[in-house]
Amino acid sequence: MIPEERLHLRRLLLVVDDQKINQDLLGTILGNEFDLIYADGGREAIDQVMLHKDMLSAVLLDLVMPEMDGFAVMDVMKADEELARIPILVLTAEKTAELEALGRGASGFIPKPFESHEIILARVRSFVELAEGRRLIHAAECDPRTGLYTKEFFFSYAEQIERFHPDWRMTEFALRISRYRLLRELYGQEFLDSVSRALAQHLMENAKAAQGICARASEDTYYLFLRRGCVGLEQIRRLQQELNTLREHMDLRLDAGMCDIERSEMDVRRRFSCAEAACAMVHQDHNGELVVYDSVMHEKQLYRQRLINDLPRAVAEHELKVYYQPKYDITKDTPVLSGAEALVRWQHPEFGMIPPGDFIPLFEQNGLIGRVDLYVWEESARQLQKWREQFGTRFPITVSVNVSSMDIHMPGLEEKLNRLVDTYGIRPEELHLELTESAYMEDARLMQEVTDHLRSMGFRIEMDDFGAGYSSLNMLSTLPVDVLKMDMMFVRRLSREDSREYRFIEIVHDIARMLDIPMIAEGVEDAVQLELLKKIGCEYIQGYYFSPPVPAEAFEEMMKGALR
Repeated sequence: MIPEERLHLRRLLLVVDDQKINQDLLGTILGNEFDLIYADGGREAIDQVMLHKDMLSAVLLDLVMPEMDGFAVMDVMKADEELARIPILVLTAEKTAELEALGRGASGFIPKPFESHEIILARVRSFVELAEGRRLIHAAECDPRTGLYTKEFFFSYAEQIERFHPDWRMTEFALRISRYRLLRELYGQEFLDSVSRALAQHLMENAKAAQGICARASEDTYYLFLRRGCVGLEQIRRLQQELNTLREHMDLRLDAGMCDIERSEMDVRRRFSCAEAACAMVHQDHNGELVVYDSVMHEKQLYRQRLINDLPRAVAEHELKVYYQPKYDITKDTPVLSGAEALVRWQHPEFGMIPPGDFIPLFEQNGLIGRVDLYVWEESARQLQKWREQFGTRFPITVSVNVSSMDIHMPGLEEKLNRLVDTYGIRPEELHLELTESAYMEDARLMQEVTDHLRSMGFRIEMDDFGAGYSSLNMLSTLPVDVLKMDMMFVRRLSREDSREYRFIEIVHDIARMLDIPMIAEGVEDAVQLELLKKIGCEYIQGYYFSPPVPAEAFEEMMKGALR
């Protein structure tokens, strides 16, 4: 610690006394260590406090003064939030006045007549240091903008509550101001601070009523630890309405997460992490403003985290299995096997065969899907090489692989695909690349640059899930593609010729024919759909009517059967 003498720090004290002799005496005692300013009465004292409030370390205040006494000064200071933080050391000869002075905000006393100089100096020095220590603790304990507990102090108090009241049933809530950074850009930090203070006031009232505590965990997130009461949807919506009155035409929303896990299962910090995780799910998998994190959700989160942790091993040990769903050419009288779409499955040593719906969206959210895609591309290229060696030109086959929006941003994408072609001796046109509309919407310019380059290298581009979104036609007009894949939701509802689905698919096929590109219909499940698609003129289909995705060995048997 740097010694005070080297820093030349001198605290500022205000001495308030109508007796000049007392001012001079205290100046003599304290002047070598402190800077002092003086006031002869209560009104002048208030003026000096207002003028120097940011620098004052303490006020030494006489009680008995004409016009405005010391008690009145304390009342004024106590009523003002900023002035109430300045400690007051009362100068008094009346022992009976001490109790009243404490009730009005006094922090300590110097008795009159004054004691020895050394005792007074030691008393004031100790008092100032103690008061500053308390202010430092308060600064670390409380968020300066809202007055709520900081995150670490909140957890300390929450742990004490649980330690001393093991029978209390507590509930953990996390509240988040939705789109906080956007609101800051629109309205400015000063206005957001006023919103935070208003929200904090409501939360403190709620916590007090529910025998709980609350904290500002981050700039946009708040914690509540409550014994009684509940922050339900009604309370959240009412609070939103009140906050939105702070500014006209403001649409402020609060997301809320609640943890419903027994304290015996995890400590308070982890429970609040769960509450905050639930808060983040409001805009992911749920439609409401409040998400409850319970044991079922916890098991799901643990399962998802296990999948994330196990992915490197799954790639290294080939737990990921590539299945192939056949595509059929239906332009002839009898459907002819013409290609396949590569789809990944996970044979987990503990969980068994994991459906792709469990891990594909998860890895897309966590940025890991690129590792899965690279694995599928490699396995598909290796399989294409094997089939070429086995069947030669008797059965020219193509395999379609999925390319996610994350893959488009992958450094060296073209080089990676080119390496596969060179390593396994296949032609680029044998490996079709399926791109979804969502990838296009994220960065249309980059998508066009990348696809133009890939097509120039010989790869064929398939537009997957066509018709699922609003920008499909715009995408088709700006992004050159070689194959159009009709979204399966339209095909699955296709049941008769006079239906909307039939007309929509017919229009899409007309567009594809005008652009001179073939169309693939996914999700074909029965003979009626097959016949309706043939009548429309659709060139290719895939779906469970012919076959689900199958392992490479089973697909190979299909190829052998097609050659017979």
